[in-house]
Amino acid sequence: MPAWIHTLNMKKSFALFLLLLPASFCFSQTGFQKKINPGGKKSVIAAGINIPLGDFSNTHYGGFSTVYAWSKNRFGRLNSMPAKKIGFTANSGVAYYFGKKESIGAGSYKYPAYIFLHAFAGAVYNAGKKIHFCLTAGPAAGIYSSNVQFNTGASLQCNYYISPKIAITPGLILMKETGSDAIWSGSLRAAMAF
Repeated sequence: MPAWIHTLNMKKSFALFLLLLPASFCFSQTGFQKKINPGGKKSVIAAGINIPLGDFSNTHYGGFSTVYAWSKNRFGRLNSMPAKKIGFTANSGVAYYFGKKESIGAGSYKYPAYIFLHAFAGAVYNAGKKIHFCLTAGPAAGIYSSNVQFNTGASLQCNYYISPKIAITPGLILMKETGSDAIWSGSLRAAMAF
């Protein structure tokens, strides 16, 4: 093969390389878009009412609770779905339940208030851009009649965002002290992501 043909082929190959190089960058950009932050917030603070369920409702009225939760960019109304729908979350909070008054013969007895403190960890499932579910469990403490009892608990809640940062949060709470039956409570809170 003459040298001039070889030089011509090299020039054509180099020109083709320069032509295709920008095109390869354009096509490779689609892979980076999947890693874009979905626009979620890291923290949520919620406050609302708790309603005792089952036997717990015989001794206590409703109460109120506050919760702080953390997860990496999964709270709030999302701009896009995360690459993985399930992620890690942790929360802590306090719930206060008012004791009922009970008549016993000629007398009466008022049940003391019950305070439940917790620090849970678990999973958050982003079902859509406006809704996610959190299932958490861990150590807790119950305070009843000035006695502190260390126990365990669990929480299942759903956050539905009615605006980019504000959510309605119904939930279910399990509280279990050593040597006693588990007690249950429902909750309805308003939450704000930030």
